[in-house]
Order: sequence, then structure tokens, then C-alpha cells
Amino acid sequence: MALRPPRAASSSPTRLDDSRSAIDDNNSMNVIKLFCLTLVNLVRQVPLLPRAAALAFQQRRARIDRRAFEVERLDRIRNPSKYAGR
Repeated sequence: MALRPPRAASSSPTRLDDSRSAIDDNNSMNVIKLFCLTLVNLVRQVPLLPRAAALAFQQRRARIDRRAFEVERLDRIRNPSKYAGR
């Protein structure tokens, strides 16, 4: 059985080259779309940042107040004689 001679490189694009080109174009479009959507979401969230920071400080302050109240409550349970006159 005779071996086939290697194919000569053709200057015309093959179907495989066309599909790769289509995939590359689609991939670059997806990257651009993802970048634009990320940028839009960032722009939407920037005005909400001061409110989010204020809310975080309020929650922290409330957590500190609840903790102080709980510490005093437990102290009253453990040492009722300290709070007998109150």
C-alpha cells in the first residue's frame, strides 16, 4: 500500500479556519459584553455606597449596644447582690 503524499498548504481558508474565526469573534464579543455589564453594575452601585456604609455603622452600633445590654443582664443573673437596691 502506497503512502499518500502530504497535502500542499492551500492559500484558501478551510472550514476549520472559518469556524475558529467565528469562535474567536464570538469569544471577543462575549468578553466585551461581560466588561460592559460589569461596568454598568459598578456605575449603578456607586451611588449606593454611602447608604451601605451608613447602614454598616448603624448595625455595628446596634450590635455593640445589644452586647452591652447582654453583659449587664448576665451580670445581674450571676451577681444579684450587686443590683439589690436598683
